[in-house]
Amino acid sequence: MINDLRKFTSDHVLLCACTLGLAIIGYLGYRAVMWIVDKCSKTQKIDDVARRTLVNADPVVSPAKIVPPLAKQLDQKWWLKITDSSEWKQFKSNWKEWSKDPESLRTETLKLTREYCQSTFRNKYHFDFQDPYYARGFIRYNDPPNPFELPADSTYNKPLGKIHLIPGEFGMWMPGMAIIASFLTEKKEIKGLSVCYTLEALTKQIKAIAENPADQRHAFITGVCEFVEGDIHPHFPQHKGAICVEKKDGKLTIAIIDPQATKETFDVDSHSQSLDVGDLILQAILKGCDKDHTPRLLYSQVAREKVYGCGIFALQDSIAYLRNPQFFDQITCKGAINIAGKQRVENITVLPPEHMLGTQTMQLLKDYERLTPTLYNRPLIGKRKKYKTLPEYLDAHSLDGTTRDGGLKKQNHYVTKKMMIYLKFVLMCTKEFTTEQMKEIINKTLVV
Repeated sequence: MINDLRKFTSDHVLLCACTLGLAIIGYLGYRAVMWIVDKCSKTQKIDDVARRTLVNADPVVSPAKIVPPLAKQLDQKWWLKITDSSEWKQFKSNWKEWSKDPESLRTETLKLTREYCQSTFRNKYHFDFQDPYYARGFIRYNDPPNPFELPADSTYNKPLGKIHLIPGEFGMWMPGMAIIASFLTEKKEIKGLSVCYTLEALTKQIKAIAENPADQRHAFITGVCEFVEGDIHPHFPQHKGAICVEKKDGKLTIAIIDPQATKETFDVDSHSQSLDVGDLILQAILKGCDKDHTPRLLYSQVAREKVYGCGIFALQDSIAYLRNPQFFDQITCKGAINIAGKQRVENITVLPPEHMLGTQTMQLLKDYERLTPTLYNRPLIGKRKKYKTLPEYLDAHSLDGTTRDGGLKKQNHYVTKKMMIYLKFVLMCTKEFTTEQMKEIINKTLVV
């Protein structure tokens, strides 16, 4: 057998040499792979040890602690700390009982208002609002009377006819509005809602939109006051409205949705004490538009607010607009008011039903049903819960209220409910979150 092997080898020298070479190469390759595997395994172990060392490091010497500590960041769904609490759920449940009795509703409203008036948050943003403007003498005022120590014959101690008592102190200033706006935009996943701290903030936003060629939609809640104690102070947010802006195909459209408005003329040039809310807002808008960005202007003449609740209307109008890309196709305009040059402001005479939820006059709602039955009965955009149409919402929020003469009259308390719930939300935020966290919430939607 050995002789046969020798003979085969001598006869096939080249084949045997190649076979031996391949065997040697294979062996060396095997050893190389085993060396690499062994080396990588050790490296992995070193990496694992390093990670465990960093994770379990003493907080005092951890690299993150070398940087000055930052304020605690809000949770992604920060509002759940409020809305998931038993206090919040009980408060919303109690509304159903309070709403059955006007006196109970009035009493609970006063309690909530007192709590808000005594809060540090309210005091910071009420009497200290816009310090630079007060310091420069733009406004002089005395502290308003305490709404809880009014004379017995004051109308604040009686039902107000169409809607029952809501003290003037109940309205929130712009930082409070920003808290609610931040809550609603994140919870409802709404883009484009901002709260303007001043009219200058509105001007800046309009200017930025006008100069940006991209298609975009925005809604701005703006606070304004025509004058206080004889001095014009446009930054005092006594009244609030929604400014709805659309940039489409290079064309800019701006609608002023004022819940109280009825306008026949606009003053866009002077600074006299005769200026009203509409004049001041329109001046701020035009200041942000140059001759190359002349907008289509519209002004709502649908006066839905009779007594109180402008902030709630502004929130509702803004959200309804942002949810409805066809807003400008669904409104009705009739006539226009001429302003500077050939420019004019079109009159909005019919709004989509989402904007009518808080209407404080039943007669206007009856006229809306009679004149626009299709809009009146169509499903509301964005409403997916129990009530899906305007009449369903009205039925759920209409109460038999006592009028000044002692009679009974149907009243729509949708705005009352929203005011109480949102004010409660703000108060609970001030107790749940730190000052830095409150600033973070406010700055999500407040523009200056």
